[in-house]
Amino acid sequence: MINVNRIMMLYLQLIAMSIFFIIAGCAVEIQQVIPQKVDQYNLKAQKAGVKISVDPYIEESRLQTHFGCDLLSRGILPVFVIIENVDSPDGYFLFQEKAQLSIKAVIENKEALVNNQLKNSNKDLQDASKRAEIISSLTLPISVLSPIGLFIAIGVQTATVQQVHNEIKIKQNIENCILVDKTVYSGGSHKGFLFFPLKSRDNVSNLKGLTLYIKNIRSGELVPFLFEFNQ
Repeated sequence: MINVNRIMMLYLQLIAMSIFFIIAGCAVEIQQVIPQKVDQYNLKAQKAGVKISVDPYIEESRLQTHFGCDLLSRGILPVFVIIENVDSPDGYFLFQEKAQLSIKAVIENKEALVNNQLKNSNKDLQDASKRAEIISSLTLPISVLSPIGLFIAIGVQTATVQQVHNEIKIKQNIENCILVDKTVYSGGSHKGFLFFPLKSRDNVSNLKGLTLYIKNIRSGELVPFLFEFNQ
């Protein structure tokens, strides 16, 4: 005689396993950027014995690969920076506060770097957490009604938890990628990302260039490096 209850439980277990495998496949995967040599980048400049290359991340595929999402759609432009002190006996400091992004001849000064670059990620994380609370309150009554409702509730809640986990991972990756303050002495190098706020992804087509400044530690002189984007 066929045990209907047993068949039903096996069926529900199969559904649950399918849900968990699908959710597991939605986990964001972030690959670390493997830097090239400074001369291998298209946008590069050399002054005072120092070489700097910049690499703006405007392609959605690279943003997804290295940041886990399209940061430009969130109003953030990542620019990878590599600085090498080739033969200058002086130490140089990348003066981040004066970094300027040119958009249609309008200079947008980069203010409150960390706050700007993480603002949208924090908002997405908060929204995801709120959705998790709402979904939890809605799915609990469903799970009490039937076994099928229970598996649906588990699946929905797990998916929401995964979304929160993804946002945390994205935020932590941004924090780890930031170009931190460092003096680069002769023979030394430094690398990392600068993050610039953009009003929308449409501004990418209007990017004109980027100006960076390095500071001579001995003399205090600021040396500008201008990089023109070919859009």
